[in-house]
Amino acid sequence: MGAILAIERDGIVYMATDASKSLNETRVCVSAESNLKIHKLPSGILCAAIGPSHVAQRLYLHDEWFILAEGETFDKRFLVERIVPKFYEEIKDMDVWDTDKVIKRNKTTFLFAKGSKLFIMQEDLSVSKCDGVAAISSNVANELMFAYAAYCKESDPIAVLRSAFALATRSMCNVSADSYYVIDTKELEFHKMEVVECSL
Repeated sequence: MGAILAIERDGIVYMATDASKSLNETRVCVSAESNLKIHKLPSGILCAAIGPSHVAQRLYLHDEWFILAEGETFDKRFLVERIVPKFYEEIKDMDVWDTDKVIKRNKTTFLFAKGSKLFIMQEDLSVSKCDGVAAISSNVANELMFAYAAYCKESDPIAVLRSAFALATRSMCNVSADSYYVIDTKELEFHKMEVVECSL
């Protein structure tokens, strides 16, 4: 499917993604460490991407961009002033842009997280801070998963992620029921999860 959901609980962001990716018409399952949808970057930063993998890869090739100097903080300003200009220079000559009369979009959306901070970088390279929940997808699964996670009263973040993926799987025919991976900003370790039936 191509969906990523991130939620913040008690100062930690938990980010989950499905465990398959499409290669033209073929879907393949991937291991946690090879999952190109979520990457561990320097300084304990997590980055997730939905869109053409070769575009996201151009960001992941530059770990040095994400090394925080002493006294430097990971915030919206860091992303807007350091990452966006460098990423734009990296991809400006690639054939990855959708252009209309108003805006230029690069077909790839990113989520960034560190500690309790969560940001989204849209296709037009604008950056916004997320308030506890963020979701991106290659279809409209993000809207469904965001709504569920935002209003779910469950306190266990893993249970929320599991139920959100299960709900999307049941509700949308193009959402995969494959297992998925979770990584958090505290341990920075991938954990394989299984989508279970969602009882609402």
